[in-house]
Formats: sequence, C-alpha cells, structure tokens
Amino acid sequence: TNGRIIVATDQKALSRDSLPAIRNRQIPDSPPIGVAVSEILRSLEEPLVTGGVAVEYQRSLKTVEIDPEEGWEITLKFLDGEEATCDVLIAADGMESAIKRGFFPESAPLTSADQWWVSGTCVLSDYAKPKTAFECKGNGTRLWASNIGEGRVGWRGVVYNDKRSYPEFPESVRDLADIFRPAPSHLIDAVRSTDVKDMCMGKVEWATPRKGWNQYSGRLVLLGDSAHSIPDALFQDVAMTLESCEALSMAYQQMVEAHAPMEPTSSPLFRNPSNLAEKDEDDADDAGAEDETGALLRLAAAEYENSRFARVKKVWMDSSEEQKVMNTSSSIMAGLRATADWMNRFSSTIQDKELVAYDIFQLFGRTAHRVLK
Repeated sequence: TNGRIIVATDQKALSRDSLPAIRNRQIPDSPPIGVAVSEILRSLEEPLVTGGVAVEYQRSLKTVEIDPEEGWEITLKFLDGEEATCDVLIAADGMESAIKRGFFPESAPLTSADQWWVSGTCVLSDYAKPKTAFECKGNGTRLWASNIGEGRVGWRGVVYNDKRSYPEFPESVRDLADIFRPAPSHLIDAVRSTDVKDMCMGKVEWATPRKGWNQYSGRLVLLGDSAHSIPDALFQDVAMTLESCEALSMAYQQMVEAHAPMEPTSSPLFRNPSNLAEKDEDDADDAGAEDETGALLRLAAAEYENSRFARVKKVWMDSSEEQKVMNTSSSIMAGLRATADWMNRFSSTIQDKELVAYDIFQLFGRTAHRVLK
C-alpha cells in the first residue's frame, strides 16, 4: 500500500534469541517484517511514524521484485507465502545483504581470514559504565564501548593478524577479555560481564562503496553494510549505519516540511492509484493522502542516495588506510606494539595511560606503514 516503508535487516548475525538489545515491537494494523537492532529501528521509526508512515518488520523475506511496467511498484514475497507492496524498500541486512545480491549480483565482499570481530551487550554498575563512547586501540586489537540506554553497555572488539581459526575461538569469555589486554579496566569488565548468548562474532569484511543505483533511485535504499561496509579499523561501520539512518530520516522530514501541502501528480515518482475514480469521496481522500506520503518517501530516498556516496567515500578511504596500518606485520610494528604495552604498565598514576600509549603507537605505526609500503 502507498505510504508504507519496509525495513529489512539482518536476521542471521543478530537474532532475538542472541541479543536482548533487539526489540520485538509491532505497529497496530501492520504485519511485522524483518528484525532490527533497537538503535537502528529507533532512528528510522520515530520521525517516519510521526510523519504518517507505517514501518513494518519482523517477518522473513523470500524475494523482492521491482516492476517498472507497474509504476515501479515493489512487491515482497515472504516465506509464509504472503505478499506485500511498498513505496520504498530499505535494506539494512548487512554485508551479505540478500536484497543487494538480488539487485546487484556482481557485488562481493572482501574478507580477511585472520581478522575477526566480536560484539555484545551487558549490564554494568553505574560506576563502571563508560560516561561517553570510549575506544582504545593497540597490540593488534581494538575495543570500543558505549552506553546504549536502559542500563546496558554495548561493546565491540576487532582482532587483527590472529592465526586462530574463527569461529572456534574464543573458548571462554575470560579468554576473550584477555585478548584485549591491556585495554582500560572498564572495557575489559564490559567484555567479562557479557554472557556468551549476548555476543555476536564474525569475520572482518568490507566492500568498496557502490557509487549508486540510479535505476532504483527513490525506491531502494541500502543502509550501512548493505551499501558500504567500512573496514573495522576506525569502528565506523556501526556509526555509519546509524548516521545513514539519521540522514534518511532528516531527508524525509525536510521533504514533509518543503512539500506540505502537496498535490499528487502523474509523474513516475508520484504514482497515483488508477482506481480513484471508482472510490467514493472518502476513499479517494484517504488514497490521495497515502499517495502523498509515498511520494515524499520516494523523494527522501532519492535525496538520501544523492548525498550518500560523497559522505561515505572519505570515511571508507580513511578506514582502509588505517586497516593497512593495523595489518602490517614487521619488526618495527611489533616493537611499537611492545612499546605501547610497556607504557601501559609504566605508571599507574597516569590517567588514561592506555590512550596515551595507543596514540603514540598509532602515530608511529602509521608512519612506519608508509615507509614500509
């Protein structure tokens, strides 16, 4: 139906059984579709629902079809045999995006066999929680943590040049936490306080950002890893996904403000129902309102896509450069990592000494990488 947006998100790495951060909410009169992490869902849902858009999720998707002969209508077929249509399809289903593969089969991620990531959520006492988003780096690892609301802390770690086979490692949460030492104690506590069932793991993968998909402009939106999986070196992958959600939501809000009131037209971006004349006046008014909402959604999706590539490209290039630094195997880099470890143990009186050491490692490590390459 017009004025309805579909959010399809990753159902493999993140499931209701594995992460309590995932919300299972339903909007009245809207069949649920897909599954979404709470922060992503909240970033999209609140401004869109306020603008009169029905957001659907929590159902398994089988195939997606976009028919240019039928006004570019999007048809979704589900595993339970039912079908639905929508004005805009948002794919936020990760690196192995089924939707992206369906429309762009040539897209393939780049994988590093000896790198992996792990993330999780836990409950920490107030004194142990990070007051702001906090990151440390060095010793071939990175660890990041932040408050995610409702008394919980979310964290994510990346391990580089690790020769142990994924996913058999780690054997225990304690072993996992030890990998990230000598990170600050509150970050280690976040890892050690996390139940295994509240963790997700995966290989480090990334992909060159797609420049665009003009043939589907205004109909298809790829968010986060679906469109541009950023190397983990700068922890920009999650941030870019949330930023993409905000950018799309802002684009929709701006379209609502700029086009209110707006009259439906017959252009391809403003598809009118063909049977309005057969409906009574009330039905026609309702259909016109739905069509207007759908038109605004399509305009917002097109505006988002026009600005996406430039916004992502620099971050992706910086992360790629940082990835090379972290992956460089040499005696110089090993010495720098050892120096960082030594500085961390040098004095317990230096506040945030870990960050000082990691910053020095980062500065000289980048220089060494440029000389070595």
